[in-house]
Amino acid sequence: TDKYRNSCRTVTYDIHHWCWGNTIIALLLNTRIIVAILLNTRIMSETDIPPVPFFILMGTSGSGKSSVGEELAKLLRCEYIEGDYLHSEESIKKMASGHPLTDADREPWLKAIRAASISAATAVYNQPPSSPSRCVVVGCSALRRAYRDFLRSIPEHLACLTFVYLRGTLELLEKRLANRVNHFMKTKMLRSQFETLEEPNEAEGSVIVHGIEQNPEEIARDVLEKGRERGLVGKREE
Repeated sequence: TDKYRNSCRTVTYDIHHWCWGNTIIALLLNTRIIVAILLNTRIMSETDIPPVPFFILMGTSGSGKSSVGEELAKLLRCEYIEGDYLHSEESIKKMASGHPLTDADREPWLKAIRAASISAATAVYNQPPSSPSRCVVVGCSALRRAYRDFLRSIPEHLACLTFVYLRGTLELLEKRLANRVNHFMKTKMLRSQFETLEEPNEAEGSVIVHGIEQNPEEIARDVLEKGRERGLVGKREE
């Protein structure tokens, strides 16, 4: 009888542990399946959502970045971010007194523009892909390639970035600055910007180059048309 009881206990013990073991294995397998599904869903959701069309209007002072940028934002029905507003008070005072900015001066400014760009792109990215205002436009001089490369470090899945280089002659830009009021950038600073300028080209990424002889509305329409030709933005639905 004792032998029988011990045998029963052993069988019961084995069955009990076999059940628990299989239950744990099943739970682990189910957990792996759930994790795989979640990861796959995340990957699918990120790849299914197209990146936000993102335009940075660049060029020297007086090239019309703000005017053209605002007009382009109107056409795209989206937000315009003015890079000049993100300069520190110290940098504004320095430029107003006729002293050019150094790379060290520009570093926190570029970081502020990049942070504002990512924030704006994230907000727009979460909108439905069919949203008519699913774009962002930024104004930033971005004179050197190193500055542009830093701004290009915005996550690729988030934004499809294109620089719009507004190119003008020194004579025309000096004339514009001489007639401009209530701005910290003075005419004598323009030559310093020309010395700093490294003109962009297609070898460094998506770039649209446009002259500044036309009025801002015409330039903005031309830029938008070039963007559509390249598939950067879709056709506007009336």
